[in-house]
Amino acid sequence: MRTRLELEGDSDETSCYLVHRRWLVGAAAGLAFADPVEDAAILLGATYHPGLAPEPCIEGIVTDADGSGTQLTPYSAPYDYLGDGVAINAKGERPDFDWVHESSGYTADPAIAGAIGTHWTFGSFGSDFVLHPSIDHGPVPAEGLESTLYGSADGGATWILGVLTDLYAMGFDAASIEDDPSSLWHFSTPVSMISAIAGLAQGGYSYIDGDTEIDAICMVVVPLPTPLTLGGLGLASLAGMSVCRRRR
Repeated sequence: MRTRLELEGDSDETSCYLVHRRWLVGAAAGLAFADPVEDAAILLGATYHPGLAPEPCIEGIVTDADGSGTQLTPYSAPYDYLGDGVAINAKGERPDFDWVHESSGYTADPAIAGAIGTHWTFGSFGSDFVLHPSIDHGPVPAEGLESTLYGSADGGATWILGVLTDLYAMGFDAASIEDDPSSLWHFSTPVSMISAIAGLAQGGYSYIDGDTEIDAICMVVVPLPTPLTLGGLGLASLAGMSVCRRRR
């Protein structure tokens, strides 16, 4: 039986960070540590990948964010960031430890979700998009899986819900954990505009805490590699995955 590494209760941010990093170090060394991202993938009905998100990707132009900021310590504990005080939309255009903030609220209505979210507009159409989150506190991996994406093919007149199909445990930078996990979203028809709202409910997974920080959303432009199938996966409750929470 694999050993789950987890902290429960009101663990401080440094402890949360160190346990989070230990999962990735263990995975890289081939150790049998259970990664809660793997459990999240099962609950979401998604494919788990222990490595980096696919690239290259096409960047989009961001509008309508309600805030932005920068991760101050992407390579060391604890999770630490600085908000800008205003919304600098360009901070959501590329994966670089800058981020945009979205807090309009969660809804399952495509028309409302399309209207209220932070928007990414692309110069071409695509069916697959990668979301790179920005982690500001625990619990993890839930804080990296707290967004829902809707897509539009007609400039925002109508919207369709995307499906989270893949999780990439190491995000876009293997040396940092503050971008983990990156998620791949698929749309049934190609779209050229994305609306991201706070909160995610798919399959057996649900995490809605009122806001989300997004480092970047980009369009995948190359065929994805064959998914790596890992054996011995076990279901876990969301409570089991939430390894540490922000001290209040």
